[in-house]
Amino acid sequence: MAMGWADEIGSGIRNTRKYLPFYVEKAKPVFIDEPLFRTIIPLVRYTMYDFVKEWSSWLGLDEKWLPKLSESLKNIEINGKLQKMGWNRQVEYLMQEWIEKAPSSIKKSTKLKKCKIADNQSNELDNSSCHDEKSTKPKIVLDKKHNYIITILLMTGSAISIDELMAIFEYRDKGKFRDNYIKPLESEGFNYKNQSR
Repeated sequence: MAMGWADEIGSGIRNTRKYLPFYVEKAKPVFIDEPLFRTIIPLVRYTMYDFVKEWSSWLGLDEKWLPKLSESLKNIEINGKLQKMGWNRQVEYLMQEWIEKAPSSIKKSTKLKKCKIADNQSNELDNSSCHDEKSTKPKIVLDKKHNYIITILLMTGSAISIDELMAIFEYRDKGKFRDNYIKPLESEGFNYKNQSR
């Protein structure tokens, strides 16, 4: 009798993946297969889209790339607490996280004052943060290579060709571009596929 209540193996996972986007656009469930199986179902989807103009300005992108960046940032999900932060705090926190997880070569060559996030309900950075209320830009200085890497990561949230990526930086040598930027990112787990529209 108990077997009559048993669900077909895997159908719950398939159905969750299939039907969740009808409730939360483009949302993807997370299934964690550990001794205690867990499922994370996002009821609200937060993306980096709200600060598209700020990202474009900070990275020094030409305005013609704004539609492509907008499309991409709509697909890059972030934690809800970051959505509630202002632009300066959000970018400082994201860059700090990225640099802490990056290889030592990137940590050494990236100039970034240590930022801390307060452990309270406000989700604000604490007094030791690198945020300056008077500044319109985050106090983060990236060299040219790391500016390119962050731009590539932010532009590849949607389909983009390698030729378009090169055009953003007015880069002419496709082989060097692959060797200097795409391959190092792939070695860190970034899977870029040469996609065209």
